[in-house]
Amino acid sequence: MPLVSDNYHEKFERRVIEKLRAIGFSVSSATYHDVLERDVSEALARNYSPTALYIRTRADRIAVRHDLSFELECKTHENARYEDMTLEILPVIHHINKVDLGVDCLYAYWNPFTAMYRGFWVSDMPRVRDIRIPSNTRYDDDAVGVVKQAESIFDEARVYTNAGRGDGSNDPYIIIDKSDVQNMRRLKDIFDSIELLTEHA
Repeated sequence: MPLVSDNYHEKFERRVIEKLRAIGFSVSSATYHDVLERDVSEALARNYSPTALYIRTRADRIAVRHDLSFELECKTHENARYEDMTLEILPVIHHINKVDLGVDCLYAYWNPFTAMYRGFWVSDMPRVRDIRIPSNTRYDDDAVGVVKQAESIFDEARVYTNAGRGDGSNDPYIIIDKSDVQNMRRLKDIFDSIELLTEHA
């Protein structure tokens, strides 16, 4: 089945970063392997405790301007066969928990097969259709417990506890139905709303 290459994702991420810089933001990587010492990042990569997973699954980027800052996740749709959105579950839970602290995250999404650009703020999380927890996940028991918080956060979602995952990562994930993806705000509209904040700052 057709899958996108890493080059597609890198291209999309560059576009998002360029757009944000054009409206006054500084954007930087915040991934653990970019900001931590090598020995620490290598140890974290082998650790599946809640703390290690929290650090490893923090947002890839941060965007900062004099009047506004937020975390940023760029996601590229990888499979031409499906149009549902799949997201690793732990980062989403962490982002949701931080909303109560005033920390928001923008998910920017591109489906190269349908030329669809969409996005959402975690503070306005779309409906989750499915929660899928692979039976052979590498997470330890405490981390699996954190994942199961999603069952109360997304209480209308169907839960599958022995689910497989096509990409082989075995990380628990959520599915947002394609109809809800289509109804998300266009990414351009989100950028325009941020730019309006610039004009009135």
